[in-house]
Amino acid sequence: MNTLPASMQEMAMVIGLSETIAFVRAFGGRRVYIPKRLTSSGAAAISEAIGEIAASKLLAWSGDNFLEVPRCLSALNHKRNLEIITKYNDAANINELVERYHLSHRHIRRILKCTDASAPVDGAQGELGF
Repeated sequence: MNTLPASMQEMAMVIGLSETIAFVRAFGGRRVYIPKRLTSSGAAAISEAIGEIAASKLLAWSGDNFLEVPRCLSALNHKRNLEIITKYNDAANINELVERYHLSHRHIRRILKCTDASAPVDGAQGELGF
């Protein structure tokens, strides 16, 4: 989490890391209005993406503001790569990983070959250290 963009690090401290990842997946690359109340327009989409409890925390933290949500693409890919390595170590085979993550056999093998789990495999600089 220490290499997330500052705004997403703060959000993760408030609503939790998994909820922040869900928020980035839903709204990454967009400017999002964070309303003051859950009953306000726009709050339903936020609640649907991260859950009502996390949405309440987010609204209390940053309500009535616009939030520029970074895409965190390399960070999300890094998290995915760690999941792939973990699942492979827990006896998943490459074909299962290809099917689950919609990646080629070659890409899965390249991820599994990476000995430094903190190094991004996609050729981009990592944004997020999980």
